[in-house]
Amino acid sequence: MNIIEKNNPLKKPMLPQEDEHRVIDISKMENDFMLVVIEHFDTEKPKEKINILLNGVQTKFYFVENPVPFTIHITIPFSSLPDGDYTVTYTVTDVANIGYSEPAYVKIINSELTSISILSLKKETKSSVIATLSNIQEVDNVSVTFYIAVRIPSNPELYTYINTSDGNWSPLIILPAIATDGSYIIIQSNAGYYTYISTTSKPSPDFLMHTNNKFVFKYFLNNRKWIHCSGNKELPTSGDNVKYMTPNDVITASTFINGEQHAETSTDPRGQVLIEVIDNEIESVTVFAMLDNDIRIYDSVELNF
Repeated sequence: MNIIEKNNPLKKPMLPQEDEHRVIDISKMENDFMLVVIEHFDTEKPKEKINILLNGVQTKFYFVENPVPFTIHITIPFSSLPDGDYTVTYTVTDVANIGYSEPAYVKIINSELTSISILSLKKETKSSVIATLSNIQEVDNVSVTFYIAVRIPSNPELYTYINTSDGNWSPLIILPAIATDGSYIIIQSNAGYYTYISTTSKPSPDFLMHTNNKFVFKYFLNNRKWIHCSGNKELPTSGDNVKYMTPNDVITASTFINGEQHAETSTDPRGQVLIEVIDNEIESVTVFAMLDNDIRIYDSVELNF
């Protein structure tokens, strides 16, 4: 099954404020908003609606007026964006452009309020990436774990990654970093293998589901957390604030890092480590890297073979 859209008409949104590490430091910005730039796309319909999504959650919309500008600028206040990692996508109401755009990734920090270590990935060659750890005193022998994932274009919250216990591809659902207060996500797995769930917007699972199990999560804005609440029998099953997900097995091919299912390695004295990805029938993969001692520090990069 080919789940990679090679000719997606909705190209990746541009984030001109990000630095070479795909980081936006609010304290260094002249404006109080994040700027999302969308390149011109063909349209003949007036008042088409563009929906900007952050980690799969609709955050801002924009109505396209004729004449269509060459580039479209959309702003999102930093006050509505907690520090963290974001996947930025958009959709368009035009029936010719059904689906999500290619994703852009960005980390938002405020260095005046906190000193945060940054782990950044950069393509070295077509099949390799180099990870660089900065803003840390001792970078030698810092342990970094790498995972390979495949993004599903129709649902940017859903990834698949290699189950490190048996080598099978298993669904991983990454719950959005931000959501409307009181929103519910109901997950019932139809996958043949375990389904993993991350409530922290990271590719590190917090919950494991067996086939046909049902998990319910509710978002609480006051502490910005998803709470597992399957024990409550009065949960809603439908409505605007309810999203129902049924992950299935999506691929069976295997992709390996250095011949292994995943890789655990350490940085050199420069705070860097190089990883080689061996392609096996997959057209495009996302490489995740995270610190073993602090999974909040991570980055990802996409490779196209």
